[in-house]
Amino acid sequence: MMEPSSVEDVVDAIATFAKRSDAKVYVERRADGLRWSPAHPGGPYAILREVARFLDLDHHTLVVGSAALNGTSVAAPKPRRMPKPAAWSFMAPSVDKNAVMKTLARLTTPDRRPHPRSREQTFMKNLLAGSIPEGTKTLGSDVTKSTPLRIWH
Repeated sequence: MMEPSSVEDVVDAIATFAKRSDAKVYVERRADGLRWSPAHPGGPYAILREVARFLDLDHHTLVVGSAALNGTSVAAPKPRRMPKPAAWSFMAPSVDKNAVMKTLARLTTPDRRPHPRSREQTFMKNLLAGSIPEGTKTLGSDVTKSTPLRIWH
C-alpha cells in the first residue's frame, strides 16, 4: 500500500480489500511498480478506518499518513518529495481479479490527464516566472497589478 508493488500483488490486495469495504481505490503507476490505497472523501480519519478494516486491526493501534487528491483522501507514504506518478486513477474495488486487472491495464496507456500535484507545480512555476499560459481564465483585472488567479475546472 505504501510502496510500489507488482501488478499481481496489487490485484490480490484490491480483491481482498473489496471483500471488506466498498470504498473507492486509488491506484498509481510508477517506474518501479504500482501503488494502491483506499480512497475516501471523508478525510484522514476515514482512511485510517479503511486501512484498519483491511488489515483487520483496531484503528486506535495505527498511524496512517494521508494526502488529498481532487477532494478525496488516500493513504500516503512518509512525507517526502515523491515524483509524480506516470499514471493514476480512482476505481471501484472488485472481488473479480479479472475486472481489477482490466482496470489496471488502462494505467499502462499514455497519460490522459495530469496528476493534480503536477498541474499545481506547473502553474506555480509559470506564475513565479511571470508567464501565464495563453487561454488561462482569470478572475477580474489587474487592478492591483497582481498576478491573475487561474480557475480550475
